Amino acid sequence: MSCRGCKSAIRPGWSGSALFTVAARDVNVWLYSSTGDSVLAATLFHAVINVSCSAFPGNGSSYDPVFLAAIMVFVAVAVTAVPTGWARQPMWQRGP
Repeated sequence: MSCRGCKSAIRPGWSGSALFTVAARDVNVWLYSSTGDSVLAATLFHAVINVSCSAFPGNGSSYDPVFLAAIMVFVAVAVTAVPTGWARQPMWQRGP
């Protein structure tokens, strides 16, 4: 990776991309299991991630993987670690 100043030397883009990938995987697994094992929901989430770079101005020239990784980590913590009633309970855990 070419160094274009202190910013890229201090926080390289690959670390943000790696963190984003792990957090997105957690959200994708949570989405799959909380929608009743819906492959369609997980596939749509993955497709949105794949085309999201083109949503940035200048064909992704303002894309910052570290910033997006921070957002995805927040989302991953919000949906997996915080107990809420958003996800449906499995049938065997529901009461009569």
